Amino acid sequence: MDKSAYQDLYISLKNKYAKRLIRDWAESTDPLKHAFEDISLAAFLILLWKESHGKETNFVDIGCGNGVLVYLLVMEGYEGYGFDARRRKSWRIFPQHVQDRLYEKILIPSFLEDITDDAVHNGRFDDQTFLISNHADELTPYTPLLAAMTSGSAFLAIPCCEHDFSGVKAGGRVVKTTQITTENDSLGQGKYGMYCEWICEIARQMGWTVEREMLRIPSTRNVGIVGRQIAGKCNREQALEVIQKVGGQNGFNGFIERAKGLKDKVHRGH
Repeated sequence: MDKSAYQDLYISLKNKYAKRLIRDWAESTDPLKHAFEDISLAAFLILLWKESHGKETNFVDIGCGNGVLVYLLVMEGYEGYGFDARRRKSWRIFPQHVQDRLYEKILIPSFLEDITDDAVHNGRFDDQTFLISNHADELTPYTPLLAAMTSGSAFLAIPCCEHDFSGVKAGGRVVKTTQITTENDSLGQGKYGMYCEWICEIARQMGWTVEREMLRIPSTRNVGIVGRQIAGKCNREQALEVIQKVGGQNGFNGFIERAKGLKDKVHRGH
């Protein structure tokens, strides 16, 4: 990616959106960090999509958190939406047409259990959808699978906490149980580097050509894993086979129950 083009776009987006985001911030978290991080990600994605001849202009941000990235992309004219397990205070600072693109939902992939519930997203996306998982925790390892099962899709995953397919924060155990050896660990990058390589391995097993980017964001968890080219659309059986092959000791056992528990907990708190 051209550095000067990125820098120019970043400055332009920062000048348009940062002041208002910081002024109206409704969360207890640091507005500077979140505003500048998501402005940086928006600039990265816009340029990435332009490199791909504008094909991936429809997006879904799974685990969208404060919704800032959805806000920026929608305001810049891109079609898409985001969802998270719980509604955030920050959502109400956005224009109504952006608020209408933010949903309180959990995600349970239909290839694990097909559930009909307005509070559950089944992981089925329209063709040509670009999936974004930015620090999406337990949804991160599922991202390459969901994108592979969507025709014409692509994805960006930014791993953070080391969750396995079961939804448990597994740390380095998930890599060791799959016997994946990584150059990252030999270079002393530790369990985060190993976890990123594990996500890359999931993507490769699903047929993706994997690209890695060191993102210019104010976070030490700044590895962007991109999939834009894949051998072909995958099916449920292939996804389950990959989970079994590289999923670690637990596989996806417990994921559905944890997700349902999260939904119940959120809605009891309303």
